[in-house]
Amino acid sequence: MSAFAKFDGAKQVNNARSVSSGPGGVPIQLDAQLPIPDAVSNALSDVLDGHWRSKDWREATPVQTASDVSTPVAGTGALLNYVALVNQSHCIEGIDYSYDGAPTSGNLQVHSPSGTVILNRDITAAGPASIDFTEEPLRGARGAAMLVYLAPAGASVKAKVNAKGHHTE
Repeated sequence: MSAFAKFDGAKQVNNARSVSSGPGGVPIQLDAQLPIPDAVSNALSDVLDGHWRSKDWREATPVQTASDVSTPVAGTGALLNYVALVNQSHCIEGIDYSYDGAPTSGNLQVHSPSGTVILNRDITAAGPASIDFTEEPLRGARGAAMLVYLAPAGASVKAKVNAKGHHTE
């Protein structure tokens, strides 16, 4: 059973209960005697149980967004730029990438912070490929940006890159 039991309808919350597993270790204070509707209490319990309490990165459910995909015009590189966040690290669980033609100088790099290469892979063939970080995510430097860059590979070759499971810790 979770530390956060589902609240029962309009029943009242127990007197001032502190929990020290909120985001960034900040205690969450639930004040006493507040009626909480079922929908709100269930949603709150789900959020607290699922995301904020997660110490294991595999328990989190990252949400794919447009900023996790780059499909520029042919002849240019594909870049994902995750801006620096105070006291947080960008993490990715995998990278899908492709060239739609034979690359002349294909290369995939991840930088964090900018200028510090934490992944470097030469790409010699056209088509889709994938890198999965199954043991633990590729983690950028705390408080620094993370760049995922698929280099241009020829004037008529289109590059595509997709970060899978992007989240912050």
